[in-house]
Amino acid sequence: MVARIDTVSPLEVGEDRIVITLDPTTLAIEGTPIAVLFDYTDADEDGGVVLPLLVSVQPAFGNGEGFQQKTFRLTRPRQFTFLVDKAGQYLITIRESAHNKWQGRLLLDVDGNRFTLAEGRAQ
Repeated sequence: MVARIDTVSPLEVGEDRIVITLDPTTLAIEGTPIAVLFDYTDADEDGGVVLPLLVSVQPAFGNGEGFQQKTFRLTRPRQFTFLVDKAGQYLITIRESAHNKWQGRLLLDVDGNRFTLAEGRAQ
């Protein structure tokens, strides 16, 4: 007999079953659009992903400046594009907002602007 707690809160609740990857055409550089892709293949069992889905971009530094969040209520997104103003690590998360069974996380290193001005003096 299955224990009642296993039915209400099975062990797989909260597992990273939604895979997040950086779009191969995207460079993770501050000030440029960064696109991530979502793959729901591993979360399509037991009824699949339940809407709404909450996507968050959270900086791993500072006071939370640059935190972004969007709720998808009608369809599950295949891609999400965002901008960040500072280089550093960002945690991208997608999770079921109400059902709370499946989620996905990606820790992304965003580089600083690669263009620098050379300092020179007129002689």
